Amino acid sequence: MKVLHITPHYGGGIAPAIVGIFEAINATHILLEIEETQDSVSLSLLQQFNARPQSISVLLDKLKLLENSDVVIFHYGATDPWLNWLKLMSFEDCFITGRLVLLNHRSMSYNGKQAVFIGEIFQSCIQSGFARQGLPKNWTLIPTCSSKDFAPIPSILRKQKAVHIGTLAYKKVASDFFDLAGKLLGHGIPLAIYGKQIDPTFLRNTQENQSKQLEYCGYAVEKLPILSSCSYFFYPLNTNHYGTTENALLEAMLAGALPLVRDNVTERAILGDDLMAQLNIDVCLQSNRPEIFSNDELRRDLSERVRSRALERISVDFRTTGWNSILSDTSAAPKSIELSFIAQRMLYAIKKFPTKN
Repeated sequence: MKVLHITPHYGGGIAPAIVGIFEAINATHILLEIEETQDSVSLSLLQQFNARPQSISVLLDKLKLLENSDVVIFHYGATDPWLNWLKLMSFEDCFITGRLVLLNHRSMSYNGKQAVFIGEIFQSCIQSGFARQGLPKNWTLIPTCSSKDFAPIPSILRKQKAVHIGTLAYKKVASDFFDLAGKLLGHGIPLAIYGKQIDPTFLRNTQENQSKQLEYCGYAVEKLPILSSCSYFFYPLNTNHYGTTENALLEAMLAGALPLVRDNVTERAILGDDLMAQLNIDVCLQSNRPEIFSNDELRRDLSERVRSRALERISVDFRTTGWNSILSDTSAAPKSIELSFIAQRMLYAIKKFPTKN
């Protein structure tokens, strides 16, 4: 089987998502990107699987890449969707494929009309993630996280410290991020912030709030040592955060760090009701003396529980079952597809039926 991926880029959470698909679909995967991926960590991860993204421009010279693809997956990511579909308008060549798939990595907030229209363009539409709420009819929910082989975490004394690792922009994190950080510091828990600064407002707020207890530490190349040494993963996201942020949450849980998160649909779907009741950041920080900050035994128990929960959620079985249901559909006869036509129809859908995202 030959699977062709076309995506805006392979940075951030897209690379782990691609690896998750590698694990679920036994196939030859070809990766095309509209913008050059600058994220060295993501590129290193893909190289472990001998996967190297190629510029979409190679289609102009290497049309054989498009020949006889069994599946073509368009990854609808967090960057400007209008601009990326617009760039595909220039590719008028046709190719043959058995199944055309749209994989949405953004949080789902489609209205009915847009979802219906998109469903007419693609043979299959997939939402990345764990939360079914808001999922349009005839869409399939498939997690796209990867199931790394995590060794047991040594029983070490973790620092009474919190860490945030992720994209530093208000399109993902909650607007009251630094208000919540101030409350965390008020309970005697220092916070270290790691990530790529791409939002000028967030950068300015970071500089205004920085202190000995709240420190910006740059970009985290190796996350596991950081997460394994801290007690808490500070991760308040806004309601409409993008779907690939689930990878960061799961990585922290696998390292045994306690995630302090908002009670959003996706976070609750990952943590479950019991853990959410104890790790809801709004509840924890409102208490005068939160037990989670003062009870060592409780933290050790919760650390084991969040790690166990994460191991369940990243099971490849979740993805394999979902992809098998897509790929086993025999109605997908080979057909001629034109990239510019697909891009044109998607641009029409975005303009005609606008959504919150």
